[in-house]
Amino acid sequence: MDRLFLLSLLAFALFSSAIAFSDDDPLIRQVVSETDDNHMLNAEHHFSLFKSKYGKIYASQEEHDHRLKVFKANLRRARRHQLLDPTAEHGITQFSDLTPSEFRRTYLGLHKPRPKLNAQ
Repeated sequence: MDRLFLLSLLAFALFSSAIAFSDDDPLIRQVVSETDDNHMLNAEHHFSLFKSKYGKIYASQEEHDHRLKVFKANLRRARRHQLLDPTAEHGITQFSDLTPSEFRRTYLGLHKPRPKLNAQ
């Protein structure tokens, strides 16, 4: 009986610490815990933090607005994926301003080196 109680207590402690640990990262919490309205209201703030953290600078206001739109879409996608798999961690990365196709084109697959042109 004492072993069962200790085992139950240990399981409860592990479960409690796992929940507390998963809520420690504000970027993860921001993606999964906020309501949609709150989430999108804070997207501009998180985009500013993202630009500062990763040194992102855009050539024009149009490019900035486009990247903000992509960033918001990626936050929504991360939130959906987090809800589908609560054991995974989804959040903001240095790629959060890229569309999935831009990411695939730039970072995935085989890239052949370009031939050097001989200047004469």
